[in-house]
Parts: sequence; C-alpha cells; structure tokens
Amino acid sequence: MAPNCRAILAALLVVAVAGCGADDRAATEHTTTDGIVAEVESPEPAVPTWPPPEGTCFVATERLEVMLFVAEDASPGLCTRLETYIPEDAGLASRFANGSEEETPSVVCDLGREGVRIDVTEILRDGSRVDPLDICDALVRDGWELLPLDENMGAGLSEDQDGLCFSATGHFALQVYGESPRGQAVCDDVSQRYFRDPIAHLTLPVPDDPSLLADLACELERGNERVQILTFHGPRATAARICKSLQREGWRLPDL
Repeated sequence: MAPNCRAILAALLVVAVAGCGADDRAATEHTTTDGIVAEVESPEPAVPTWPPPEGTCFVATERLEVMLFVAEDASPGLCTRLETYIPEDAGLASRFANGSEEETPSVVCDLGREGVRIDVTEILRDGSRVDPLDICDALVRDGWELLPLDENMGAGLSEDQDGLCFSATGHFALQVYGESPRGQAVCDDVSQRYFRDPIAHLTLPVPDDPSLLADLACELERGNERVQILTFHGPRATAARICKSLQREGWRLPDL
C-alpha cells in the first residue's frame, strides 16, 4: 500500500508533541570563508516519552506491523478497548515508530464515531501474520464508520489518478470502481442509473483497490472500459442485479 501523508503525521504526532518546547540545543562550529569560527545552536532530536499523552491513543502490535492512532478526544477506556483488536500473539508495543525509512507507516483505513477518528496504519514486516484490514472490518462491525481517505484531499479519484473512477453510497455500502478513458463519467453513469441511494463518496476508503476490504459482486469490461461492483456490509442482492443489468447492456466478464 502506498504511503499516506496523514498516516505518517498521525503515527508521529505523539513524537512531535512530546518534543515540543524542548530547550536542549546541540552546538556545532562552522568556519566561514574568512576563517571566522561561528557557533550555531540547533535543536537536538526530541526523544518521545511513553505512554502517549492523555486524550490520545497509540495502540500497536509489538513489532509495529499495525498501529491504531487517535490524535485527540480519546475518551477514558478507549485505548484499552482498542487493544482488544490486536491479536494476543502479536503483543502490544511499548514505543512509537521512530520515523526512519524502515518505520514509515502506510495508511490502511480511517474510521470515525461521535467526533473521534481512528487512523489505522501499517508497517510491512517480514513474517507478519496480522492483517490490518481485518481490524478495519472488525471496527466497522462494532459501530465505527469507515471514512474516505484524504490522500487526494477529497477530490474525485479521477482528478487524482487519470482514468480511474469511483462512486459509493453512504457507508460505502454499494460501490462502483472503474477504469476508462472517460474517467469519472463511467462510474457516474452506472451509479446514477442503478444506485437507489444517493452518492456519498468519490474517494476510496482504502488505498489502491476497494476490493481489498469490500466484497466483489462482479468485474465486467466493455471495449477499453472496466468496472467492479462492490458491497461493504451492504445489499448483495442489489449488487447482483446491477451486474446482470450491465451484462444485458453489453458488459461482459473478462477473459481468463
């Protein structure tokens, strides 16, 4: 999955907060072209303290493969409840990601409820047995709402990635994801004609491929266009009917 600026900032925000106001300075000497020695003071790297500050949560596997982060407004007990989504054999982290290239997180999903937002991120590790998408799905089943990612600042997918398109009803219950020279027009056409509920999202809920989290009802192609109809805890029967209607219009299953 591709790195996401919000995910990186979220995972490192506690580190930044812990280092705010630090007065320690490291002195270095620089010699000018005239031979004058000047002493320049620069801040030493902030060393974050554990545990996270009150009102935030940072819950992660021991190896930091998966991290759940709440930047603000975390109610008492929320962090403890989030720990239950981490498999017991994965352990719990007692440190933050250090921000190095090897520990730069990638976004997986964002969820919200009653004004509180959870960022779920991952760091790819060899031998990891924890699937962050399973955690995203479990949080949704427990009442958290899946949110659109803000990688493209709320712009439609076709504006951010030429040729791709996406439309979804509320809660991503019914989705169409496509690729066409017409861009967003092909997804708009399918959703306007076949989705009974209004379109709520034009931005993916997970990076790159919505079928990673949603259920794929069908994948169809016509000429140089391709669409997927997907559901997420949504109306599978409706999705199946849409697939059949599209096939009657000349869309067909891809050649194997």
